[in-house]
Amino acid sequence: MKNGYLMGMIAGAIAGLIDNFASVTSMLIPQLIGWWEPTAGTLTWTFSFLIAQFTSHLAINMIWGIVFGLIYAQIYDRIPGKGVSKGIVFSLVFYLLISNIRMGTFSQSYGMYEWTFGTIWTGFFGSLAFGLVLGYLYKKPTK
Repeated sequence: MKNGYLMGMIAGAIAGLIDNFASVTSMLIPQLIGWWEPTAGTLTWTFSFLIAQFTSHLAINMIWGIVFGLIYAQIYDRIPGKGVSKGIVFSLVFYLLISNIRMGTFSQSYGMYEWTFGTIWTGFFGSLAFGLVLGYLYKKPTK
């Protein structure tokens, strides 16, 4: 494995960690203020629930962060922009469009409109956080 790929994987794992914070927060705030109720009011807000929400997504976001970090390292030179803007462009195209919007439209086709909104909403904020961190942390190795 080339050093650039390892750097991409590490940056992706860290970006996945930050993405987790952004995604869970962007999901919980609309629910807490009553703007979005995907569970039709049956949700009980407890500290243990919040911890479970956060931790259940953490490993998944870090694993996918590693995968997307590896892809980022492989196509780095083809992404327009410099530095952090490269990370944002990458995350909005690959992460948001391919992962979140695709899943959201899939949910919508089954009439799960609340989850469509939730997937795209949280995906947007998670993607921004992921791209910012990935673009900031990843530095292409010099030859």
